[in-house]
Amino acid sequence: MIDYQVAYACMLAGGRRPFDETAARSLVRRDVERAHDFTAARNHDSLPDGKLSQAPLSSIAVPTLVIHGTADPMFPLRHGEALAEQISEGRLLALEDAGHGVERADWATIVPAILEHTAADNAG
Repeated sequence: MIDYQVAYACMLAGGRRPFDETAARSLVRRDVERAHDFTAARNHDSLPDGKLSQAPLSSIAVPTLVIHGTADPMFPLRHGEALAEQISEGRLLALEDAGHGVERADWATIVPAILEHTAADNAG
């Protein structure tokens, strides 16, 4: 399980930045060791039949910050761009060379962007 999760994390990282396999293995090992049912962590991958929203993205009527890596192998950058374009108040923050996930290297970019985004929303 640990080998699989580390290999999957490496693939999702996008291949443009160094991948710290030791750190990833340590994190996955801690997740597995503390989990009562590790397979339940994948439950976000499934939706009950018939529960998908039929509303278009353009119906989202709140400011939305879309954060997307330029090297995402699961959903290429164009997906993030399209999402931000379809939401009337959507804004894209593209993370250069980032894959599919949030990396510590991007915290210095992501955190201020989220703080600015949420402060602007609360001010109005």
